[in-house]
Amino acid sequence: MAQLTFDQLSTEEKEAVVSFYNSQGMDTGSPIAEATLPPPPVTATSLDTGEPVSAPNRSWRDMVVATEDATETGTAPSESLRPVASPVDVGNDTVALVGNVYRQGDRDAGPNGDIRSAQTDLTRLGTSVGEVDGVYGRNTSNAVQDAQEMFGLPRTGVLDQDTQDALNNLTDDQIAFFTSETEAMAAAENTVPQEATPVVETPTPRNIYALEGPEAARSASALSISSLTEPLARGASGQDVVNIQLRLSELGYDIGRGGRSNLAKNSSGNWVSLDDSEMRGVDGSFGPSVERAVSSFQQDAGLEVTGIVDEETAREMSSAKGLEFKGLNTNELTERQREVYSSVLDEAQKAGLEGVELAAFMAQAGHESDSFRTLREYASGSAYEGRRDLGNTQEGDGVRYRGRGHIQLTGRSNYRSAGEALGLDLENNPNLVEDDPSIAAKVSLWFWENNVRNKSPDFTDVERITKVVNGGFNGLAHRVELFNQFTRKFNE
Repeated sequence: MAQLTFDQLSTEEKEAVVSFYNSQGMDTGSPIAEATLPPPPVTATSLDTGEPVSAPNRSWRDMVVATEDATETGTAPSESLRPVASPVDVGNDTVALVGNVYRQGDRDAGPNGDIRSAQTDLTRLGTSVGEVDGVYGRNTSNAVQDAQEMFGLPRTGVLDQDTQDALNNLTDDQIAFFTSETEAMAAAENTVPQEATPVVETPTPRNIYALEGPEAARSASALSISSLTEPLARGASGQDVVNIQLRLSELGYDIGRGGRSNLAKNSSGNWVSLDDSEMRGVDGSFGPSVERAVSSFQQDAGLEVTGIVDEETAREMSSAKGLEFKGLNTNELTERQREVYSSVLDEAQKAGLEGVELAAFMAQAGHESDSFRTLREYASGSAYEGRRDLGNTQEGDGVRYRGRGHIQLTGRSNYRSAGEALGLDLENNPNLVEDDPSIAAKVSLWFWENNVRNKSPDFTDVERITKVVNGGFNGLAHRVELFNQFTRKFNE
């Protein structure tokens, strides 16, 4: 086996090696800058041959980390030995794994290993691991994935350090909650079908759409926060901080998304530096913005304002209600405003929009319709003449297909697409979108569901949604003002 020097390791591998030496109380000097380190002090099994190897013949990528047994007793070798972890792919993302990491096909070297311990905890959650035998088989991998979903962690099926930490710190409340969820799913799967009844079409609730979206992560984050025992302060990082950021966002606090930054698009209409599913500001780093958001929450909750997430703050943050939708006082609106406002709100609720998404949609609709005063763009539309990107290929298309509806449908191709989706001939009858408030509302919802929802994983990120709807940031301050009017915080 070729031996690697310390300099040949990746940054992540170097950090893992240094972490191991620090955990063993050994001095490394300035290891990242050094060319080599002393050989690891434990004898382990070669990953290539399965035979015991001594330090001089081992590659740095054969580096192993001691388990809890070895750390507590000062003995080596460990019950479970694994190499420094390599990244794994999850969908389109790559997740970097650190610490003791176990995959399907691994097994404990003795009766007190990490795999057996995890299997015991997974069983307490109600997941099925088969036999608790220290062997990482398919059942254990599936159970790990289920647990990761419960905890709001990447669903890798790999027993990484974050997953182990979550299992090791289970509370009775978490066990009761997760067990009930698991039993409910199992009961649903085993239910004997009854005699068929007529199917009545109903709108799909937003919650169904969100089961794999940010709302699911936020729900898991609230539960995770409730079990925090160590304070989190400025400078902290990791999954606990991610949970704090998700929760603060759900409660309506500014976690530092960067305003208009990172919202540039390329010629194809895709984000230059963002993924459609990426939530801005959720980076696992407890910086000044998070500190300010925590302080604001503490003030609103009547707690001592420290900017530190202690047990009391975590408990209050976990139990507080997220942003709720709040309608306008229609007595303050004109008759025309009430007609335009009520039509779009009714259609949005029928379509299943609720909570913060409904607030985000209504804020954009409110601005685009001049606070629900009009369903037609005030400008003539001549500025859109010849805009092939909007499908305006014939003379007069700019004026004919100017902005209409609550979110200003614009351009021949958009009128055609919306009409086809709704079963209406809007290409030949564009005035329907301004003459009938119900049609205008349906068109605006079609645009939202096909162009906004899939590019806006965080409906509290008004800047991002504005960029999608408007193409720029026109009227941003008014859109933010409307969003705040349409939402209610936990302390209001």
